[in-house]
Amino acid sequence: MVEKLKVFAWAAFLILLAVGLAAGGAGPAPAQGGRGEAVLQPVQHEEEPEEEPGFIGALDITIQSMDGKTYAPGEVLLSDPFGAFGGYDPRNDSTYQDIPGSSYGWLPIPGAAGLYMGELYIRNAVSGVYSLRVIGSDYGRYKLNLKGYDASMSRAEAEFIALIEPGAIHHYVVNYSNRAGARLEARRTRITY
Repeated sequence: MVEKLKVFAWAAFLILLAVGLAAGGAGPAPAQGGRGEAVLQPVQHEEEPEEEPGFIGALDITIQSMDGKTYAPGEVLLSDPFGAFGGYDPRNDSTYQDIPGSSYGWLPIPGAAGLYMGELYIRNAVSGVYSLRVIGSDYGRYKLNLKGYDASMSRAEAEFIALIEPGAIHHYVVNYSNRAGARLEARRTRITY
């Protein structure tokens, strides 16, 4: 009887282990969904990050339409210095939040009823070179705003306004430092299709 109970316990354990592995998958996968789903999941942070113990800095990237459209004509997809992704890729309808401390969503623009801006926020962003893509999802002009913060809330900014069309990809290189006196240098390097 004891042997049967041991076998039963092991079988139950192995079944639970198999179910857990099947539910967890083989690693992180992008969340499916587009703008509609992202609007329901707003970015969770204050307008200006608060200084607190352990906070080393942040990157805040927003995109919005310059033509009065509800959404920007492009989506942002960022790769950090380690190759992790954050943002949304309309080519495969996938939202990425692989960068530690990152969140992405569409938020109402203050004072502009019915208009939204896409926001990629990275809390405790590491210093280094980031690769940013704006991927065209519509025709129009967008405003891309990048803000980099250090631990004491000093801020550096860069802003771009550009025309884009569906399928175009605007590539940017962003050099961010969270050290005292936050630095942020960004430039567009090329356009691909």
